[in-house]
Amino acid sequence: MAEPKDSSGVPLDHRQECLCHWFRSASLIPTLRTMRYDAQSMFGFGDPNIYQPRAPANPRLLKALATSHDSEDQAQRTNLFEALLNSVLLVPTCDSERKTMLLVEDEKGQPAVCTFTDLSALQRWTPTGQSFLSLPTHQLLREGFPTTAAGLWINIADRASRFVSRAELARVTGGLVLPTYVTQVERDLAPAHADFEPRSPGTLPTLLVGRVIEAIAREADVTQAFVLELEAAPKPARLCLGLRLARVLDDAAVDALLRRVARSINRDASRRRAIDVLVLDFKRYRIAASVMPPIWERV
Repeated sequence: MAEPKDSSGVPLDHRQECLCHWFRSASLIPTLRTMRYDAQSMFGFGDPNIYQPRAPANPRLLKALATSHDSEDQAQRTNLFEALLNSVLLVPTCDSERKTMLLVEDEKGQPAVCTFTDLSALQRWTPTGQSFLSLPTHQLLREGFPTTAAGLWINIADRASRFVSRAELARVTGGLVLPTYVTQVERDLAPAHADFEPRSPGTLPTLLVGRVIEAIAREADVTQAFVLELEAAPKPARLCLGLRLARVLDDAAVDALLRRVARSINRDASRRRAIDVLVLDFKRYRIAASVMPPIWERV
């Protein structure tokens, strides 16, 4: 019997070795459940174990992946991004009812969205079957791309796989995705910085308070934390965690700190109910401190 191969002609056993090399500590991480979708907003979903669902084919994206693999040619990269933005992708979920996306994590602890061009590519990754969402790329990036995600993988189980970083997505989506957690939160909460009017959120669940305190107590550069309710019209009010830092950090360090805290406190939250995390500069800190006491303070 012929040895099974993926779409790029690579034997599956070799493909699995490559995958283990890329992601030595990679796994499906149910605790990183940063997104949930209501069924009404879905383009489509299905469980291959129950029935053969309708799934996209994406021939243009598959061709672009094959031609741009290991290539630095700018024209090919441009073609790949154009094909990606005009595709419908399969996104694995925990189950067909909760619509909770699965993320993969690299050895540095950076989570990424895992996507596939077609059902065969998904089944090469999980041959036993996997429930999934079928979403246009623009809808995925606009409504569900996690603020903490470092990027997205396309066909992670194939040799012609491709990781598209958050910075690359920021360049090609025209602001749909912003390059860092900090800029994404600032935009989502705008005009929070110019018209910062926080309110006390009232009584918070004990479990949430405990999770927040546990997360920020591990961060040596955080001296105080405030749970704020912000309303950036016309958007609804959002819960935010404002952090006061002990020293000036460079942009990369601040972004990493905010991602860590956001991932920790939003482990089981839907995207709509997730708590945003931001740094309180001196002006914001003075305003927040005049309205409410901190939820936590380093002694």
